[in-house]
Amino acid sequence: MESSDSSSTTELKAVGSAPNLLTAAFDEWRALPWQAHCLALVVLALVGLARYWTPLSAPVAHIDESLYELAFQAIDEGRSPYEVRGYYYPTAFATFGSWLTETLGMPAARYTLRAGNYLGLLITLWLSAAWWRRLDDTLGHASAQRSAWLERIFFAGLLLIAAPGIAEGIHLGNLSFLAIGLALPALVFAGRQPLLAGPALALSVTLKPIAAAIFPLLVFTPPTKRARAHQLAGILGGGLTLLLWFAFPYFFQLLGQDVLRIGFIRTWSLYRLADVLHLGIGRLWLLAMIVAVTLIVGYWVRTSRSGWLALALTASVLATPLIWGHTLVIVFPVVAMAMSLARRRWQKRVGRQHAWAEPSFIYLGAAVVLFYNAGAIDDLWLPIEALLLLIPSATLIALAGFVAWQGLHND
Repeated sequence: MESSDSSSTTELKAVGSAPNLLTAAFDEWRALPWQAHCLALVVLALVGLARYWTPLSAPVAHIDESLYELAFQAIDEGRSPYEVRGYYYPTAFATFGSWLTETLGMPAARYTLRAGNYLGLLITLWLSAAWWRRLDDTLGHASAQRSAWLERIFFAGLLLIAAPGIAEGIHLGNLSFLAIGLALPALVFAGRQPLLAGPALALSVTLKPIAAAIFPLLVFTPPTKRARAHQLAGILGGGLTLLLWFAFPYFFQLLGQDVLRIGFIRTWSLYRLADVLHLGIGRLWLLAMIVAVTLIVGYWVRTSRSGWLALALTASVLATPLIWGHTLVIVFPVVAMAMSLARRRWQKRVGRQHAWAEPSFIYLGAAVVLFYNAGAIDDLWLPIEALLLLIPSATLIALAGFVAWQGLHND
């Protein structure tokens, strides 16, 4: 984040001079004074507390919190956390949770993790709003900048209130938001602060390996702008991740575990699709194919910062065996980018025949990603179930592809 003195840079990026819309939007967001960022987080925090006060303040553990706490207890008793059914996270997290519980006591540790998770969510939402752009281009006017700031708060607040994945994650007590809140800023600012970004990514992946697919992209196909800094972040983060994974006991037990009957779990991952279709592809092979395709596409889009970011976040989701609503919070920036681009393209093409078609498709795709209910497609006729499982993944890929295509032609 930079001071308002850099707003002159933003003014040079008026859309009339044909810069990339998303680059200009992010630079405008980054140029806000730190007070504006802090105030936005406070406003979002109050909105979220009004919406989710009951689950956030509940004295009893939520479903996923109970799972974590059983793993913490197992470590405290000298047992493996993988004796706890459903605990599929690195041992380091259980060890940290055991220490935190012993230090603060169970209730205080629970509220500490809950507060960190909530803060991660707020950071993710406000950072996602960085790519939400006003329709007018008068960036140099203070009134327009205030209006843009308010629009971003409204966009982030709407997601906070209405996105099912956020409500799901808060009611379950799942720590996805903390992991994403560490990974997303680290990825966005890796080119500027690699020594901070690498450890932040490592902590995120040690907590929950949602963003693990980002490391190969950072190391092998980094963005062309500040490529060495991105590579440094990837190498540092990847090395620290391996240390945090393997330095703690029991981790090899996690590698030996298997999520049985993934085809019957209410998720829309590509792993479930492969199980439903009985393709006989091992999950490690499927992961390798996803990473390989991502690296190929990453080499193609690496000249576009927004396109590369959209690819990295999309790959993180597609490489995850179990995709829940709270997992999808990591692709909120992709949704914001696609919707912002679609809105601008509609504005530029008003009066032309079928000008509404492309923006409508993009907004429909955003709704599919945000609101798709994988549990509603259980026990259907196999071809129908396979098609309905393919739709959300294909839609997310289409949104990321739209962002990348626009970035390649405008960055």
